Amino acid sequence: MGLSIGYCFDAQYNPPITDLFECISLCPTYGLGEILGGNTSARHVKTDRNYPGIDKDVHGGMTDIGRIIRDAWLFGILDENETCTGWSYQQINQLYDQVTQAWQPYGHLASNLPADLRTRHAEIQSHAIQLARDRGWDPELGDDD
Repeated sequence: MGLSIGYCFDAQYNPPITDLFECISLCPTYGLGEILGGNTSARHVKTDRNYPGIDKDVHGGMTDIGRIIRDAWLFGILDENETCTGWSYQQINQLYDQVTQAWQPYGHLASNLPADLRTRHAEIQSHAIQLARDRGWDPELGDDD
């Protein structure tokens, strides 16, 4: 079974968002866990598709899925060369669960990480931000955000 892609019917998006990964990043209606957990409400109709990879993700990978992948790199769940290209919904969901579990001892706060992990987290995030900016990502909120 392929990755579930949401067709977001949230009224603020015209045209509607057709990519679950973009919907996770932009749609305030549901949190990542609710979408990945199988929210099948009328707002999110599912179709099949695979994740394009963090290197091809919207916003230069500055999305919730991108954050999950970077955190998986941080905790050694994934090799840093793994972009998750072609991953299915189930694989992303499993990775989300593993990353969530890895964060639990630290209360999901980078400031609670041990010094070595905190330094590595800052390095990974800095590199990701620079790459995303180089690819056109702008962290500034627009008038509609």
